[in-house]
Amino acid sequence: MNITLETRGFEKTRKAFRFYSKYANWEDIIQEVAWEFAQEIEKKAKEILKRKIQSRTGKLVDSIYVVADEGRIEVRSNHPAAYHLEYGSYQPKDVSVKSKTIIQYAKIYGISPWHLKVGLEKSGFFLEPVAFAYLAILDKRPKIKKRIISLAIEKKKELA
Repeated sequence: MNITLETRGFEKTRKAFRFYSKYANWEDIIQEVAWEFAQEIEKKAKEILKRKIQSRTGKLVDSIYVVADEGRIEVRSNHPAAYHLEYGSYQPKDVSVKSKTIIQYAKIYGISPWHLKVGLEKSGFFLEPVAFAYLAILDKRPKIKKRIISLAIEKKKELA
């Protein structure tokens, strides 16, 4: 699961500053800003997820990380539930009571794997998206835009 903030939204800003400062290297500026905000975005994504769902093992929250590369910021997770929580999805009807995950969570909840399976199938747990990654990036977007502008001004002053 990847949620990406790409530099496409900054084209107008880029063009405006190209006129103002033709020496600035925009890819370096955007990359530097992406690195600056990666930890904040990761923290925000985890915070949103913790607010929206009750964590039992912490594996989902711990699986969230941010990659800032080539002028983009991506919120990623290798946890199988992350995609379903971010976008919402239909609850599968063929959940196996022999699944390691079902057995693990049944023990955590103190119920039988069969009861957990039936509960999951009836609850529609994944139907409503949580959008923790999208909301984390959206929350930091205004700060990112401001920082790109201020860093461009700083770089221009360094070249002068």
